[in-house]
Amino acid sequence: MMDFFRPVLQITTITRPVDICVSDGTLSISCELSISEVNKLQIGSIVRLISTRGFPVHYVGAATHNRQTKSRIQGWDPSTISNLKFHDFTVPPFLNHIPNPNSSDKFPTYLIPTFDAERYLREPLAAFLKTLSQNTRRIVVIRDSLMYFAAEEASFHHNAEAYYFNSCSIFANVYYFWEFIGKPADGGNLIPSYPVGRGSWEGCFNDDFCEAVERNREYMNTKLSTGDLYNTCDPIEGEFMKNLTQHPILGENKNKWAIGPLNPMHLDSKMNQTNKCIKWLNIQSPNLVIYISFGTMISISDEQITELALRLERSKQMFIWVLRDADCGDIYAVKEELRKIQLPDGYEDRVEGVGLIIRDWAPQLDILAHSTTGGFMSLWLELLHGEPQHGCTHCSLPHADGSTL
Repeated sequence: MMDFFRPVLQITTITRPVDICVSDGTLSISCELSISEVNKLQIGSIVRLISTRGFPVHYVGAATHNRQTKSRIQGWDPSTISNLKFHDFTVPPFLNHIPNPNSSDKFPTYLIPTFDAERYLREPLAAFLKTLSQNTRRIVVIRDSLMYFAAEEASFHHNAEAYYFNSCSIFANVYYFWEFIGKPADGGNLIPSYPVGRGSWEGCFNDDFCEAVERNREYMNTKLSTGDLYNTCDPIEGEFMKNLTQHPILGENKNKWAIGPLNPMHLDSKMNQTNKCIKWLNIQSPNLVIYISFGTMISISDEQITELALRLERSKQMFIWVLRDADCGDIYAVKEELRKIQLPDGYEDRVEGVGLIIRDWAPQLDILAHSTTGGFMSLWLELLHGEPQHGCTHCSLPHADGSTL
């Protein structure tokens, strides 16, 4: 994986508007953190990867999101890395809506105020890059899809260049473009014929999100980015990566790298051994437990929870179920009472010894890496973001809006 970083580091520093920044007098790496938990953990893995090469890394972001990231990083402890420094930027207070699990619109609209608040990171980022550029020979900025302004800020410095980190699969990207160009029957030299028409992006983004994107359109100049990074690898998506890089429009003569999977493959065996989940798994037989988690951005409805609970009970299958609502934009500023997710009467007593219900944060990577975990049930978005370490079977629910892409 470091084969990707070697040529990049010879040229510049990777700076990501809310995540990482490295400064050793010759090279600086700065990354910008997203509010999305999926992106936070993936970017955190990039930070860890780069820091192992000895470069100073500055993790730059909104204070509340930096705090959340440090508390949820899995597989490694950021406090033990001497060349990693977190920089907390301040953003004005923003509306912190509670997710509505029973809403007909399953898109996480409640996060839109947080997306908008991220624009206040531009000014401190600009000042940060200005200082960094005066003391560093090369700078690399890594941004995610919502930090549009980061690439433009990097373009103002002769020794800086920006890279776009895409947390979605390459297939999702090329499929989206295939729909955009009118869904040609032959796949438009983007996708083979067998998945054509088997899913759709239609309805995945609601009007509120599209409006939020539109408010940032002035910064969406893709030519300001030197290249794109993807959390995938050739054995998984090599065919689609080839189509993406060779397409006359999508290729855009830009560098594109598959640098994943990004999750740490060797976890600290001493971490999380006192966690309730790990202690429970330690007394189970190999490959018998299903791990169920739908991430931190989606809340499933009461009806879906009841149906899944009853089916698990009837199956007699051993399981760990992380049963919690999606995160708010600022998990430390929640003033309203979050719902207490209700299971059928007496459910937890009936499944005791067979199933374990967790209502808080769980060490997902450690659970998936455990020898007793034989299956992973989640949303399709979680597949690469929490890869099973021992080849667990993966069962995906559709996208939040019901599509099957």
